[in-house]
Amino acid sequence: MKAVKKLNYLFLRNQTYYFRFNFSTEILGYDIRLSLKTDNVVYALQCIESLDPMIAELKRLTLVSKSLCQPTLKRQIDLIKENMKQQLTLSNIDNVLAESEKSTSNNMHLMNVLGDVAIADLPDETLQQLADALMTEDYELMQQKVSSYAAQTDSFQAGLSLIAKVAALQTSDKDIKGSNTHDKFGQGVSELVGVLKYADNLEVEDDSALSVSHEHEVKSLLQTLDYEYQTDSNAFKVLMSKFASSRRLKNQLALAIIESDSVKERQLESLFKKPTNNLPVSSINTAPKPTSLLLSKVYKEFLEYKITKEHLTSKMQKDYERYWTVWNALAPDKPILDYEPKDIGIFIDRCFELPKMNKSPYNMMNWDERLSCDVQDEDLVTPKTVQQYYKLLQGVFAYAKKDTIGYIRTSPCTIKRDFKQRRRGIYFDEEVRQFISFACSQKEAWKKWSLLLGIYTGARRSEIYQLRKDNIKLDKDSGRYYLLITDEHESQKLKTDNAKRRIPVHTELIRLGFLEYVVECKERIIEGITSAENITRWFAKVVEQLSIPTTNEVGDMRSFHSFRHTFITKIRTEGKFDLALLQQM
Repeated sequence: MKAVKKLNYLFLRNQTYYFRFNFSTEILGYDIRLSLKTDNVVYALQCIESLDPMIAELKRLTLVSKSLCQPTLKRQIDLIKENMKQQLTLSNIDNVLAESEKSTSNNMHLMNVLGDVAIADLPDETLQQLADALMTEDYELMQQKVSSYAAQTDSFQAGLSLIAKVAALQTSDKDIKGSNTHDKFGQGVSELVGVLKYADNLEVEDDSALSVSHEHEVKSLLQTLDYEYQTDSNAFKVLMSKFASSRRLKNQLALAIIESDSVKERQLESLFKKPTNNLPVSSINTAPKPTSLLLSKVYKEFLEYKITKEHLTSKMQKDYERYWTVWNALAPDKPILDYEPKDIGIFIDRCFELPKMNKSPYNMMNWDERLSCDVQDEDLVTPKTVQQYYKLLQGVFAYAKKDTIGYIRTSPCTIKRDFKQRRRGIYFDEEVRQFISFACSQKEAWKKWSLLLGIYTGARRSEIYQLRKDNIKLDKDSGRYYLLITDEHESQKLKTDNAKRRIPVHTELIRLGFLEYVVECKERIIEGITSAENITRWFAKVVEQLSIPTTNEVGDMRSFHSFRHTFITKIRTEGKFDLALLQQM
């Protein structure tokens, strides 16, 4: 590997550019190397430029290395190295395919010229045996099959020898170090396996085996090219689909070479993708921004630290487990660097709305049910318990901020909350007008109508979420439309028997087009979400966006449920109204 003069961190080996960051022997004892997967210097320089944030972090670690213990330093450097690896995206799929296709023709010609017997001359039975053996991912089982088939026929041994020669040539050409025998052998096999078992003139007996084979090849290819990937991502699924098409094309090319059909061979070769690493700079996909450890992983480290270093008691370990379960239920797991004070504030405010976990019926509910139900004031979790949730988060982020850990530089746990007994507060008129204006601007129907129904009916969010088209009825005597809050449908549940009731449809809802919207609905009034909790999570962001405080000046908490209190308070204070009728509604 040779350094490129006057270009920092850029090295060249076998016509491929690499990034390299040197650490002195007393700091680490080794350096960081990363293939840039290109022979184009312009592209290589742009790749290095995209790594600037992580290079700066490596420089910082070099400066503070004396203050860090060796395991901590190594852990942080390894994390940066992982973050430098390029993520598989839709934009670089064609380049990955090009890498897998570029050697197909050469491999098949090598098999034709190196072997003691031509592939086309091998008996069909031998081809099937070779395919069966080479398709086996378990190395020991593959060896057993190879030994068994080799003992049966000489032609199997000849075919195996042919593939081994190609594998040996490929391995020496690519200068692969540290790979085990199975990996090296597999490099000379991939094209032939497709020809042997999956060419157009051979019957495919097991589609699932084909899928497993493709996935194994794709994963090996991505690992060789240093791509990070998630098997459930759209990019990986698209790559799998394209790889299957590529495999069929490669099979046809291999057969054309075996059958010495040079015209067809040239035609097929023209269809193969060419590497795109020589594209102009403007079209190159830059590397993703650096990420950090997920908070869940930091929490595990924190817990282990508390147990081993501070001898955390069994009771406290169980308490931490309970508190962390609440966090998992309410908050997304993100890289620890991505958390902001607002994330912590939203979580804590949501905790104040939770029920007491040790009280019936909440102790018999799963988390989805707890989050979707509406809780009476007397059943709310105590502020002291919420404070314990917050203290755990403070501890986790304080651990991550320690100078010997250094995952973050500042903690997001800077919110101010009054952890005293809290009551439900109401929204003021101007705030309600803000909510109405915001609702009317929403393009997604569930956002618009869940908010407006909460304001103009006083219904609970779970009741609003459960509303169905046939729950909107017309009272023939009065000529007024009303909502029927009921549990008649199997998907509907009520808090109590008294919750079954009728609520008049406010004239303002009618003016805003609610009845026309209901006509267009299929079954549910609130479509596009999976639970009432979706409303709560979205509403927390709305409050933040509108800069409406989650508490009033006397410390009363305010949430979506506060629309219910606001509705009741408004009716009781505005004009004459039958209290019994209000209670019924």
